[in-house]
Amino acid sequence: MLPARARLAPLLFALPPVLGSSRHFRSDLVAAAVLAVLQSGCFSAWAIQRPPSPPINAREPLECTRAVGAPAADTGIALLFGAGAVALLVGGQSNSDSVTRSVVSTAGGILAIPAILSAVSAGSGYASTARCRDLEEAVDQCLKGDRVACGKLAVSGGSAP
Repeated sequence: MLPARARLAPLLFALPPVLGSSRHFRSDLVAAAVLAVLQSGCFSAWAIQRPPSPPINAREPLECTRAVGAPAADTGIALLFGAGAVALLVGGQSNSDSVTRSVVSTAGGILAIPAILSAVSAGSGYASTARCRDLEEAVDQCLKGDRVACGKLAVSGGSAP
């Protein structure tokens, strides 16, 4: 069976395939994990224009993000970081060196942070884009004279067109 560092090296794209001494491996592993946290996405947090709050004027264009590209990117990032974190946490337990096992487990825990942040960002992004699409549908229905849809918008001016 391969040593733990040889099994974990392919999981960490930032590390070279041939690792030096155990001390360098541990410091490189933690540095790669910290770098991964700093580069995590959370695209939904900055790329999505949130739906407006009522009252909404049905005659004005609705300005919010309908597309789910940013939340989908966040989902992908969450899955990648989550898989890396699980691999490190599980793989680190099989190492006989307690210091290396501790460092690998710590790196796995650090990688869990962007996984969780990206997952939360994705959930928020999916909710915002769904709300935008729902509001867009309500605006269309309100403009066609549907009083119930206008009530959902709490249309400024108090009446449907």
